[in-house]
Amino acid sequence: MGDTEPIEPIPEEKSRFKPEDYDVKVENGVELFIQRSDGASIPLCPGNRDYDEFVVVDTKDNLCKRSVWPPPLTTDQKWAALLAERDRRVLQAQGLGEFILYQAESALVAAGRLAEKDRIVSEDRMLKVAEYLRALYRLDDEKEKGTDPDDVVIPVLPRKEAAVEPVKESR
Repeated sequence: MGDTEPIEPIPEEKSRFKPEDYDVKVENGVELFIQRSDGASIPLCPGNRDYDEFVVVDTKDNLCKRSVWPPPLTTDQKWAALLAERDRRVLQAQGLGEFILYQAESALVAAGRLAEKDRIVSEDRMLKVAEYLRALYRLDDEKEKGTDPDDVVIPVLPRKEAAVEPVKESR
């Protein structure tokens, strides 16, 4: 591997770009990379000709714009993410199979082939899942009211109570 020749510094008067052509992307106070007006993404790498040119323009006074990266989400983007998560949770709740099992058990109970006490999925459980789904769909109302998406809490599916078997005493 051959040695690379050092790049001559760019005199300030010969720079093709001005401070307004650069935007330094910063996260938590750390400079990540530089975006230039011509679309170039410049790494923070001394010896890179574009970076060296940037240093001449920026100087020690930080003349170039600094902006937070990644840019904060807009309200519409936050609502889109919330509603996508809501839709995922709706599909998850509907895919539990409890609805189908509950309806099958209801038909068996109605036909007298299953005792109410022998159900696997209780009516109470179905009411909790139904309320959970209604709460998820109420997120649309919150969006319509103009609620700040940062103030919204997505409901959590209620836990299924474990069936408790009576303990038999051994003698």
